[in-house]
Amino acid sequence: MIGLGQCLRALGQNEEALRAFLNASISDPSEADSFYYAGQVLAEMNRFDQAIENYKKALKVNPNYPRIFLSIGQASLLKGDFEGAKKAATEEKNRNPNLSDPYILMAEVDYALKQYADCGQEYSSAIKLRPQGADLYVKAARCYRQSNSIDIAQDMLSLAKQKENGYADIYREQGALFQIKGDNEAALEAYQIYMELSPNAPDKEQIHKIIRDLGGS
Repeated sequence: MIGLGQCLRALGQNEEALRAFLNASISDPSEADSFYYAGQVLAEMNRFDQAIENYKKALKVNPNYPRIFLSIGQASLLKGDFEGAKKAATEEKNRNPNLSDPYILMAEVDYALKQYADCGQEYSSAIKLRPQGADLYVKAARCYRQSNSIDIAQDMLSLAKQKENGYADIYREQGALFQIKGDNEAALEAYQIYMELSPNAPDKEQIHKIIRDLGGS
């Protein structure tokens, strides 16, 4: 039943997948996987309270179930329970101090709460554990910029370029930093590079407006 549920979930048939996982939990309530996967599907369906309930059932069956508090925290964040998300992220950190994901989760909570300095520090901790790629550096730069730590934000972007020079989000964030510094010409160039690299970006209308405001076309 768990295997069937996984296949149905992969096909995007979440209601049928959920039924399979719940049937598996009825057949064998001592199997934590069925509760965990049911929670995953429920979270994808935006039924966050039920997802957390199933994660907690998995935890009751297996107190050492891997990454369970991370999943609880992610569902809590998505439903707007920031304190619950922080509590779960802290527990996951304590259980898996070498895992970057709980630091990223905590950073996302801090960003939602506009605690930008804390957000930057959490991303910096995550980077120490996951230095590959550019995305975490850019996210850290965004937090540091919004906490007015401009030099640190610029350092993060410089590191991001060393990791992945063609990563589009670097240039969007670089444009915002140049605007703060009052260098509108450099900001315009950065935003134009961003649009060249990501012409169908979800924020393209906003960026096109900024480009026009800066004298571009």
